[in-house]
Amino acid sequence: MPRRLATALFLLVTALSAARPAYALFEDDEARKRVDRLRSEVAENQRRVEERLKAIDAAVSTASDRSVLIDMSAQLEALRNEMARMRGQLEVLSNQAETADRRQKDLYLDIDTRLRKLEQGREQAAATPTAPGGAAAAGVAG
Repeated sequence: MPRRLATALFLLVTALSAARPAYALFEDDEARKRVDRLRSEVAENQRRVEERLKAIDAAVSTASDRSVLIDMSAQLEALRNEMARMRGQLEVLSNQAETADRRQKDLYLDIDTRLRKLEQGREQAAATPTAPGGAAAAGVAG
């Protein structure tokens, strides 16, 4: 940054000297005063910039700022871990729900199959002719 200001000042002085004859620049007290004023403004601006940079460096490098960043980093890591744990739980619960659905369907199919067999057995028992007295008596006695 200071090199740019020095370069700009050099270009300004060069431009002023090119615009007027060399003897006019050095004999004119007003021009010297302006150049001196510009030099002092450049120096003041440079000093302000350096003060601001020092203040920024001090603010960034303070221990409290570092501890805040460390705390935030730790919180972020804790949140990431908790999200991973919750994703794992979600996966386990989804698997359990799918397993329960399959088991429930299997149980319903098993119950349905057993009921059909019972109904078919009753229908067959009702359809078979029974001997007079023998089967009726066995059914009543049994």
